[in-house]
Amino acid sequence: MRKHIIFTIYLLLLVAIFCSCKHKDFSDEEYIAFAKNIEKSILDGNATLMNQAFDYNGFCKFVLSDLHLNKQEWQAAEDMLKGEISPGDTKVEAVKNGGDFMFLKFYRKDNLARAIFRLYYQGGISIEEYELKVVNGEIKIEDVFIVNSGVKWSENYRFEIAVKFNILNEEIANTNKLLVAKSYIENDELEKADSLLLYLLPQEQTNLYARVLDLKLATYLYDYDEFEDYAAKFKQDFSDEERIADFFLIHSALSNGLVEETQNNVVSLSEKCGFDPIYYLYISQVFFNVEAYDYALQMLDSAITYMPGVFDLYVEKMDIFYTLKDYQRLTETIFEVDKLFLPMPEDVESYSNHFAEAVSSPYFQEWIAQRQSMNYNHIASENH
Repeated sequence: MRKHIIFTIYLLLLVAIFCSCKHKDFSDEEYIAFAKNIEKSILDGNATLMNQAFDYNGFCKFVLSDLHLNKQEWQAAEDMLKGEISPGDTKVEAVKNGGDFMFLKFYRKDNLARAIFRLYYQGGISIEEYELKVVNGEIKIEDVFIVNSGVKWSENYRFEIAVKFNILNEEIANTNKLLVAKSYIENDELEKADSLLLYLLPQEQTNLYARVLDLKLATYLYDYDEFEDYAAKFKQDFSDEERIADFFLIHSALSNGLVEETQNNVVSLSEKCGFDPIYYLYISQVFFNVEAYDYALQMLDSAITYMPGVFDLYVEKMDIFYTLKDYQRLTETIFEVDKLFLPMPEDVESYSNHFAEAVSSPYFQEWIAQRQSMNYNHIASENH
């Protein structure tokens, strides 16, 4: 009897230890260290850490659970998801091509740990909120919310699976129409986008993705004062996502050449999503629009201090020097770019076309002469 009691107590202790390990959470500092390691690995060109940190099994169950697939369809859909999702590869590829990836902020909301990252690539940014959880004692990425799009990865993939397996309902049909509206906006067919959204929005007022598309379209259709009213209505309806409105307020102020308003909205968004030096680029652009070139250059230099590997920042500087007809500093920047990025033979033609009036300057001719003497095969081999 005594042995039986001891064994029972021992078994209960083991169960308690197992449960405590299974439900153990990490401290804020441990989550932040995880996020910083993800950032460093991507900037170092290593996709493995992020790929392995994604909870593929949990994500697949979450995406597929309410689609009513049979066993064979479920397996096919799961294979499709696991084959398509490789977040680390996408980020590394962007960074290799002159982009930037940065961890901005960690916080907790609704008992869920969240880490905000930003991807910059070819002039566009994606603000991504990673929902984190503990699986078998490890921090895993559960889902990703794209802040400036108002949609989660799980929602995107659920739509893809539904279309692939011919699952049709009102929600899927409306999502498809919203994607058509998105395509119209991206292709500058604003009247078509406006007509389609006017038709869809009455029944989609609580659909965050639909309202974000409408907000994005409004940045093209209205001046800043009118857009402010539009953004205020969005903030009233989606008080938990004011940051989305702040993001588009930045773009509206920028396109209207409003320096103070651009800066104020950058501060507001940074308070919600964390400090991001990419906004120095936006502030530089609005200074450029009002011909305050010295301030524009200062902002670009600030951005380069934090993100020396972003090619676009140097191009922006070159454009300013070209506007100022300062061909010496333009060429000095091109020389600097050659030291940081892999020179290509087609650069001579590209820069010569882009900066046509600078080509005859002695500074530009010196650069051309140096480029013509380069052994590009040797340079390429050194970079592999």
